[in-house]
Amino acid sequence: MTRQGPGVDGTHEPRTPGQAHVLVAHDGGPRAGQVAPVPAHLLAGWLVYDGPVWMGVYGRSDPPQVLPTDAGDAEVWTVCQ
Repeated sequence: MTRQGPGVDGTHEPRTPGQAHVLVAHDGGPRAGQVAPVPAHLLAGWLVYDGPVWMGVYGRSDPPQVLPTDAGDAEVWTVCQ
C-alpha cells in the first residue's frame, strides 16, 4: 500500500471544513493505496463507493490497524470480497 494518494475530492483536505473527519487508508480494490478524509459519522459500518468509474465496499481491518501517512495517521480499511 502506498502512503499517500488523492482524498475524497482529489486532495488531502476534508470536503466540509468543521465536520469531524477520519483519514482512511484503502487496502485493495479500486482505491488501493489512496488515503482519504472520510466524515466520521460514515465510519459506523461499511464504506460503499458507487461511482461512475468504479465500485468498492470496504470494512475496517480486523484487527484494527493504523498507517502513518504524510497527511497523518490513517485507519486501514480493506476491500471486501
